[in-house]
Amino acid sequence: MVHEHALSGPGLPFVLHSIIRELKAFDPDVVVGRMYHACAVASLIRPFVGSRDLPLFWGVHHSLDNLALERLSTRFAIRACRMLSETPKTVMYVSARAAKQHARIGFGDKAEVIPNGVDPSIKFSAEAHDRVRSDLGFSDRDFVIGHIGRVHPAKDHPSLLKSIARARVQNPNIKAVLCGHGTELLSLPDEIEPFVKRLGVRRDVSAIISACDAGVLSSVSEAFPNVLPEFQTCGRPVVTTDVGDASLVAAQPSRVVPPSDPPALAKAIVSLSTLPAAVRQRMGQEAEQHVANHFSMAFNITQTVRLWSAYVKGWIETSEEASSPAAQ
Repeated sequence: MVHEHALSGPGLPFVLHSIIRELKAFDPDVVVGRMYHACAVASLIRPFVGSRDLPLFWGVHHSLDNLALERLSTRFAIRACRMLSETPKTVMYVSARAAKQHARIGFGDKAEVIPNGVDPSIKFSAEAHDRVRSDLGFSDRDFVIGHIGRVHPAKDHPSLLKSIARARVQNPNIKAVLCGHGTELLSLPDEIEPFVKRLGVRRDVSAIISACDAGVLSSVSEAFPNVLPEFQTCGRPVVTTDVGDASLVAAQPSRVVPPSDPPALAKAIVSLSTLPAAVRQRMGQEAEQHVANHFSMAFNITQTVRLWSAYVKGWIETSEEASSPAAQ
């Protein structure tokens, strides 16, 4: 894995030579670039790795909702990929909206939408629910919303905090947990400071989700927001801004609001918090089933292998042999 900062400056030729040498030794059946910098590099080095027919795929996990939020290096990589977009067999997008956005700026129509799959280890835990709520000082009366994401302009924490403040005016039982790099340093308005837990980076995300009553996404830019199905697979309903494919993942139009609109986000949070517990439980069960049906890791893997198999001779035959009665 090569960090994007290694793909600029005087060290670039050495990095490319090193990658080519390693790939030649590995002799891959498929070359995949994941994210813009890697996509551009994969296209540049593929002719030097082996056969010119070596299948190349790009994986784009980004949306173009707000390019002004991106670093200069990312914007440069997007332009480079646009010029190289005829080189991959297929561009794999995690989001249908992202696929349309990239087609509009010249990425072509060789697109395949394969949504991310949810980590199957993320499951609701009653033990974690009770333990984490106790550790954080939440009671059974509290309606706890969870927000998981690093502090970055795309995540729009300022709008989130304004929404929490507005929501608490209408329902003082609303409290919040914020996880992600930089959240521990967030400055909170005085009126909500006692009611918002800033946890920073946590490795027990599944436990944190289990302790929440609902998940919230406040982003102004996303492609496929993984955090939504992670909450849903734990039986937690979600409230989200309308970014990327969030509305498809949430599958509950009344819980989808415009980005950068704290009053609308607050209203959706309050509406969810005032529902009877039995109704929220049913919503959570429906959300869990929705994720199982459409965003499982197994579905992601199956679709990816299906795509690659169309270009790699022998994969389909091997799969068929493994599933035949004689192989059982």
